[in-house]
Amino acid sequence: MGEIRISLLKPVAMVFMLCLAGLIMSGELYASRFLDNGDGTMTDLQTGMMWTREPIPVGEVVWNKAVSTSQSFSISGIGGWRLPEKDELAIFARALRSEPFPGVFRATCWSNTQDVAVRDNALYVYMKFGTDYSDSMWFSRHCVWPVRASQ
Repeated sequence: MGEIRISLLKPVAMVFMLCLAGLIMSGELYASRFLDNGDGTMTDLQTGMMWTREPIPVGEVVWNKAVSTSQSFSISGIGGWRLPEKDELAIFARALRSEPFPGVFRATCWSNTQDVAVRDNALYVYMKFGTDYSDSMWFSRHCVWPVRASQ
């Protein structure tokens, strides 16, 4: 009976070590993907896009307000921001799952992509999973997480 327990312990220990190594390596991969610019922005080195470290603090707004707020936004003297397209925001959200940023997991953020199937709807992304949904541009409210090309 004791021999069975010992023989089971070795594979369990091996699986644990492999999982731990995977977690460490995924953290290293994450660290190499994003560059903290030290000014409230970060650059995604894989896509070349610059993002704010968190959604801008205007609260949840309707879609047209999200578009205009993104376009007029400036941080640390850096302008040229815009509301991201659905795919850009979804890729960004999935990349952030490696390491949480402030406000990421509860946030639903507008994209600049209008819903072609439902008039007066635009797509937003649930940042926890990187999945997109359709919602009313005029009545629904989501946060604003602007993007721009890196400098």
